[in-house]
Amino acid sequence: MPARVIGIDGGGSHTTACLVDADAGVLGEGHAGPSNLHGVGLERAVDSIVEAARAALAANPRLRHPPNRPAADLMVCCLSGAGREAEQRAIHDALARLGLAHQVHVDHDAAATLASGGVLGPGIAVIAGTGSFVWGRNAEGRTARADGWGALLGDTAGAFHIALAALRAVCACHDGRGSETRLLELARGHYGVASPVDLIARLATPEIPRTAIAAFAPCVFQAAELMDPVAVAVIDEAVGALVAGALAVRRSLFAPDAVTTYVLGGRLAREQPIFQERFAVGVHAAQPSDTILCPEDSLALGAARIGFERLGRAQAAPGEPRPLDPFSESDAVEERRRVFAECRDLPTEQRNPAAAGIDAMTALDIVRLMNREDARIAPAIEKVLPQVAEAVERIVAALGNGGRLFYVGAGTSGRLGCLDASECPPTFGTPPSMVQGVIAGGISALLRSREGAEDRRETAALDLDARGFSARDILVGIAASRRTPYVLGALEYAKAKGASTCLVTCSPPPALMASVDVVIAPVVGPEVVMGSTRLKAGTAQKMILNMLTTATMIRLGKVYENMMVDLQLTCGKLSERATRTVMTITGLDYDAATALLNRAGGSVKRAIVMAACGCTATEAQSALDRAGGFVRPAIAQART
Repeated sequence: MPARVIGIDGGGSHTTACLVDADAGVLGEGHAGPSNLHGVGLERAVDSIVEAARAALAANPRLRHPPNRPAADLMVCCLSGAGREAEQRAIHDALARLGLAHQVHVDHDAAATLASGGVLGPGIAVIAGTGSFVWGRNAEGRTARADGWGALLGDTAGAFHIALAALRAVCACHDGRGSETRLLELARGHYGVASPVDLIARLATPEIPRTAIAAFAPCVFQAAELMDPVAVAVIDEAVGALVAGALAVRRSLFAPDAVTTYVLGGRLAREQPIFQERFAVGVHAAQPSDTILCPEDSLALGAARIGFERLGRAQAAPGEPRPLDPFSESDAVEERRRVFAECRDLPTEQRNPAAAGIDAMTALDIVRLMNREDARIAPAIEKVLPQVAEAVERIVAALGNGGRLFYVGAGTSGRLGCLDASECPPTFGTPPSMVQGVIAGGISALLRSREGAEDRRETAALDLDARGFSARDILVGIAASRRTPYVLGALEYAKAKGASTCLVTCSPPPALMASVDVVIAPVVGPEVVMGSTRLKAGTAQKMILNMLTTATMIRLGKVYENMMVDLQLTCGKLSERATRTVMTITGLDYDAATALLNRAGGSVKRAIVMAACGCTATEAQSALDRAGGFVRPAIAQART
């Protein structure tokens, strides 16, 4: 009689059983509830496994086996939450007593993931289902893992974590703390509630309903497909964590130049194209020659395949795994050569002869050298001030026409753009959407380096699409080396939309760039630490960004004389600055200036016009409106 194996795939949301015959293939499949030992406990986990196995046996009415006899030679249970020997023994003993198979073998779900892709030797399983887990095995049998810490401590790329982050964003949107997001309406529809407040009764229970929360994850991907920036940010952070885990396991087990295979498992990783695309891009940015497989075969069939191997019998043939973004070794070599050729002659990648012995210098000599090198920055910027001024005029025109300014960069450049953008609302009273920073790798890249994200040229368009970028907007790319793929992709996308574009770089392009209207390229020379563009190049970029937004805001009437008059009184320091501004311009004492500001509704502009013209707040605002928000002409008009 041909060997028969029951393969079990058990997770935090569901359990699948597959009855497989060595000759006839799959005879039946069954499904049941969750079987993660930590999520539901031993008794319920075993009940789900048994229910799924019996459903698989009953699925084929022609299947005959003697009563009170095991239906299979071996049952292989590959379960999330069963990575330790004690857990495996507890499940094994409970199932062995039931007699569904002659033998029972219990393993974790990563083993089934690899086997589902036909990988029974070295490889890395990357699982994103309700939770998330990375597990690898090398040719010597050594293993390593990342994440899989459970819902409380980790599982940062699983459906539960993604859904929970999205639901928190929904609550923040509802009460005004967070950004607008499509997730709000999707949550109402998914849970059948009129308001997020009603989610408290549904989800904030003594026993956290992990399955009910995780079930919202598909809605997050639905919103991401519609380019909702909040949903995209949630997914980017989750996938970034999974990429980091996969690469950590790879470093632990395989040589840097070894071609390594990853097999995706879990519903999110198998069924969500956005998830797959972003994971592939992240891995290939670091290891272009590695292979990522997304098998058609289920993890339950992978578990059965392990069973046939243990029995020494013919295995069920795997379906053809689908590789994600295949990148051949020859392609990888060619890509490295291309990047080397591009970087070889860049000013930012040269060695600074003055710093050749910096490793043997004292601390005082090091900082003296750095200070001397920094003295080169202002003269270099002096040479490109006409281009800076041209960029300012373009930004003024765009913002004056209802457009927005987008800074786009990666690494240090991206962080500088986000920093400058974030300072505009409190300093100049602009809405947060008027000046936006976009960084490769998403919001998490602000706090933690995600340098591989800069090579994802195609994701720049997705990130800008998510923000509704249009021809009325203007984009300033920031790239010290001028060649950052993410920034170049953003510039090309913006130009295709018909928008104005500028590039701030410390490596002048050898020829005109079709996608850039204005190139601002101060040459500050090589860094004291070769290639560390967070030094002189970063300082030059910061100075230029300061000029762009400050000059723009002055040209838009946000400054009177040399004092900020549109600042938002969001903290004690800014409130006191507003009072001192009114005192300085009007000559009033502290108490009188404070009282005037109160009558002006906290508006420094209105207070100045009221004091200069002896008018009411309403009259002052009318004069400002007629003057386009500029204080000087508003005073002249109010006096006439």
